Amino acid sequence: QCFAGYFMGCLIAAWCRPGNYILPSWSAFSITVLLLCYLQVTQSGAFSVVIYFISAALIIAMVMGKDGWFRSLLRHRLFTFLGMISYSLYMSHHAVLWVCNMFVRVVMKRPEAVISGISYPQLTFVEACVANVVAVAIVVVVSTFVYRWIEDPMRRRSREFTARVLPQTKVATA
Repeated sequence: QCFAGYFMGCLIAAWCRPGNYILPSWSAFSITVLLLCYLQVTQSGAFSVVIYFISAALIIAMVMGKDGWFRSLLRHRLFTFLGMISYSLYMSHHAVLWVCNMFVRVVMKRPEAVISGISYPQLTFVEACVANVVAVAIVVVVSTFVYRWIEDPMRRRSREFTARVLPQTKVATA
């Protein structure tokens, strides 16, 4: 799955060139709606190659589409910040959610239901809403620290190392 996503990204990068506006401004929004609908009807945890093509279409629409309200919305400070820390979000969210889950189970001593071998603490609707907001806030805070103190310094060091070790070469552009 990782290789498929990686190579799909390589193909998109090779194919797309910013500035070749060939898609209408509404295309990115339409594909986003299609992606959200697909995610709603897809069985949770099921692997499907379709997600690669919908994601690729969305990336192409974002890169090759004309500016519009949707692209402007995605340039908002909040979304650019979330994009900046996205890898840290990906890397830290599972650990933070596990700690939050353990807090609910051990400290709050909520009853649990076992579904398909997985134990889920039972919360009221209001408790679940509050727990989700708190968990998302903690994930963003932890991810911000991970980005600032681990990810970004390591990225800078690796780029400095690469610049020292590998000779500078110019890439021919078509």
